Amino acid sequence: MSNKIWAIVPSAGSGKRFGGSAPKQYTPLRGKQVIHWTLERLQAVSELSGILVGVA
Repeated sequence: MSNKIWAIVPSAGSGKRFGGSAPKQYTPLRGKQVIHWTLERLQAVSELSGILVGVA
């Protein structure tokens, strides 16, 4: 039996405590959006079968 591991990335909400004008997942950080950094790192994990991103 093969176990499949998926990453679930919640990427929704306004980020009121963050204080930005846009949702924090879209805020630039060192030349890329925060969500881009997250997905890029997860794509490098060979054990993952997939990545599910929840957006709103």
